[in-house]
Amino acid sequence: YTSSVTVYGTLNIEGSEDNKVTINGSDNGRFPFGVETGGTINANYTNFYNVDSFGYMPGQGQLVVTNSYFEDSMIRTYMITHGSNISGNTFNNSSIFTWFTIKNYNSILNLYEPALTINNNLFYGKQSSNSTEDISLKDTRGGVTINGNSFLNSGTAIISRDWAGTNAQNNWFNTTNQVEIDNKIEDSSDDLSYGNVDYSNFLSEP
Repeated sequence: YTSSVTVYGTLNIEGSEDNKVTINGSDNGRFPFGVETGGTINANYTNFYNVDSFGYMPGQGQLVVTNSYFEDSMIRTYMITHGSNISGNTFNNSSIFTWFTIKNYNSILNLYEPALTINNNLFYGKQSSNSTEDISLKDTRGGVTINGNSFLNSGTAIISRDWAGTNAQNNWFNTTNQVEIDNKIEDSSDDLSYGNVDYSNFLSEP
């Protein structure tokens, strides 16, 4: 109940579609899996139950989570580095919190590339509109892109406590009504200290 895993090297959690890995957290296990500076966690086809802070440690590491299922859980990242990816997952009453991303400078293209992509995930299962937002950004400095996701919960889909803008185009917000979509986004239009979330080109179906 008080144990944790800290990854300094590489941890591969590799299940398959027919044989998934299962990780059970606990009410007291706040940081069961963290990645430190230079470390990498790769999780594929993994079920997470009651895991509060998967991926969180105060280091500069990489996190890749694909084809996995989260229930009553949270991915929480801090100082995540280039190449991190959260895609193809299902979040049942679960969320993503990312704080301070490290963008990669591409000298060939002469631009900074996002450190973290959050693509093609499904968010559902929140019991009320007052529940925690699906994706929360803080001081990400434009280092996150959010594309191709389906947000089925009635509350806030994305909140950007950030001064930089975020690309959140081509997502499904469970409606095509722009006023309703805007109500699912908390950004500079709600608080001038927040960054702008570009949710244009939103999808017309999941």
